[in-house]
Amino acid sequence: MRLLVVAALCAAVFGRDLPEVGKVVADMTVKTTDGKEIKLSDFRANKDKKVEGAVTVVYFWSFKCPSGKPVIAKVKDFVEKVAGEKSGVELVCIASYGESADDLTTYMKENDIKYRMVHDGDKGIAKALGVKQVNTTFVMGKDGTLAYRGSFDNAEAAVKAVKEGKAAPESDKKFQG
Repeated sequence: MRLLVVAALCAAVFGRDLPEVGKVVADMTVKTTDGKEIKLSDFRANKDKKVEGAVTVVYFWSFKCPSGKPVIAKVKDFVEKVAGEKSGVELVCIASYGESADDLTTYMKENDIKYRMVHDGDKGIAKALGVKQVNTTFVMGKDGTLAYRGSFDNAEAAVKAVKEGKAAPESDKKFQG
């Protein structure tokens, strides 16, 4: 019951419904660490604009969290194997654990992190999406429909399933917001 109240409060405060598997995730605009503005809808199929769309993975991460650092190698591997150029998969990493923008940029340089990163210093993005912990991962189909919400460990399997038109692995309940 408390979880429902918290979810309702978050939705009311941020003016949007929390993402649910099987529903389109509300659009939002974010700024990457290299200053580019992107919207979730930039990656969605759009017949009018003749855009095919991409499977989109949004991953909440932090180098300050003990569980965040070991995932760097997994994310780099994921980018090489799954979300590489012309793969039809877009990855957006969001750092929202309290690191400063400068510290994040320095860490990215020191660790040769070249994938798209967003700094969520005020945790507004995390709150809007109902994210309560680092390692929360969303996988959305080309139309923006949420197919998976859970650990990054299942992101590759979820992407594969979405690309094949199959059901993604069951979303992990501990990542439900």
